[in-house]
Amino acid sequence: MKKQSLFFSFARLGGIILLVEAIILGILGLIYWIAGWTSINQYANGLMWVGLISIGIGLMSVQGQWDSTRSFEFQYSTSVIGQDRWKLVKSYLAEGLQVLGMMFVLLIIGIINLALWWLLS
Repeated sequence: MKKQSLFFSFARLGGIILLVEAIILGILGLIYWIAGWTSINQYANGLMWVGLISIGIGLMSVQGQWDSTRSFEFQYSTSVIGQDRWKLVKSYLAEGLQVLGMMFVLLIIGIINLALWWLLS
């Protein structure tokens, strides 16, 4: 990978994380306003729950992908599909990297929310 493309990949990843984090903070602020929360501790607890849920979803996505590709039905269906082995390996790797990428983004978002919770508590 060239340095320029690596830089833009990290910039794109950072933009995605910031966008999702801004949406999460906006939704949590809307809940804060609608629910009539009056203390910063209530908002901080909301950040804690959002952080823990996002980390949990990220970890469960990896487990779900692992379980679905290790089932007998999946293994049998890919063995009789008649596709070239190299294409199958490439598709497995692409799916695995996609799930790991999602887990990474959700872990970063969860860590940011937990850090904000810690700072506000």
